[in-house]
Amino acid sequence: MSTITLATATGLFDVLDGSLCLALTGAPIATLELPEDAAPELGPAALLIAEGDADPVTFQGALDFARSYQGRTSVTWVGGAGALGGTTAATHYTAIAQQVSRADVVTAILAAAGEVLSDTATLPADTLPRWTRVAGESWATALRRALDGTGYGWRVLDSGQVWVGAESWPAAELGGIELDQDLTARTLTAAYSEATLRPGTVLADGRRVLRVTFGADGRAVIELEADATGADALAALLAPRLAVDPYARIWPGEVVVQNADGTIDVRLDPGAPVSDLPRLRFDAGVRGARYVLPKGHRVRVAFEGAKPDGAYAFGAPTAPGAAKGVARLGDHGATGTLTITGAGALTIVYTSPAGSVSTGVITAAVSGSPVVFAGSFTATVETLLDRVSEEVFFT
Repeated sequence: MSTITLATATGLFDVLDGSLCLALTGAPIATLELPEDAAPELGPAALLIAEGDADPVTFQGALDFARSYQGRTSVTWVGGAGALGGTTAATHYTAIAQQVSRADVVTAILAAAGEVLSDTATLPADTLPRWTRVAGESWATALRRALDGTGYGWRVLDSGQVWVGAESWPAAELGGIELDQDLTARTLTAAYSEATLRPGTVLADGRRVLRVTFGADGRAVIELEADATGADALAALLAPRLAVDPYARIWPGEVVVQNADGTIDVRLDPGAPVSDLPRLRFDAGVRGARYVLPKGHRVRVAFEGAKPDGAYAFGAPTAPGAAKGVARLGDHGATGTLTITGAGALTIVYTSPAGSVSTGVITAAVSGSPVVFAGSFTATVETLLDRVSEEVFFT
């Protein structure tokens, strides 16, 4: 029967019970029972699975939990650096001179998580206009999101390095004797003599392997791919929609600065999963319009298609009781006419849409000088021009 041994910096430990699970996506995870007097050191550790005197199959990873209870020491081991389950830090990637490389996003996630990319990995070659990694989700989730829609998968290999690429489904041997098969659960049980079967392979009868669990009792449980029909298809469709997704929510914030290209830097309100989002496009639903947004202007941020590369800003809700209309530069409206004539002393005649006429004379059109408008409006040149720009159009 195959045996499992845990190798740490403090020595080798026999595994009394437990299993090692290898999945199509993610890192291998093992939950193991050791003798009560075992005191393995947390950190880098390897799992060795061997049959008799044969050379063991080695899985590199890290021990991240150990506790003595009821006469045994329970431990949890994770393949790789053991960091992919940790919490992400928020980061926003924005294209300025050129598009954001998806490969750069993937490698940045792995580097920040402390994982190593395998030499056998193949990274996607496409680009993105922007990509946001929110805080609070796991590095593994961020990596999955970065690869969404590419057809690429990822998993941690025996070496502890992370493989990324398109599944090729190579042929593989069972590595043991088939004992039982459950057609309903789509699993088969085998007595394994070699721990060599891996997810992402195909058995001789054409069945694809999605998950392999090697037990300390010498048995392996192998999960096989199912047809995406009926209840399986419905469950797969609903699963991502039932989860709370930060990219499917709308987040309030305010403008920090508007850039020369019209994009805006936004700071989201406290409680959002990411703080600063630079160079977002502002969308108010008017084709061809350009908006000037002052610092502090309230906006909302959403992710188009609930994807990290879909961040954009749009207007905050209309204030209750708001009465001002909106006109574009160059538009004409029923706002009356303004005529200015003369040299030196300027005569201003304003005709309202209702036909009433107001006349005024500017006798000292210099900054700070009083201006009398129709004998009843006194202001400086600056305030008069502010009023004109707000209420009338020149014709």
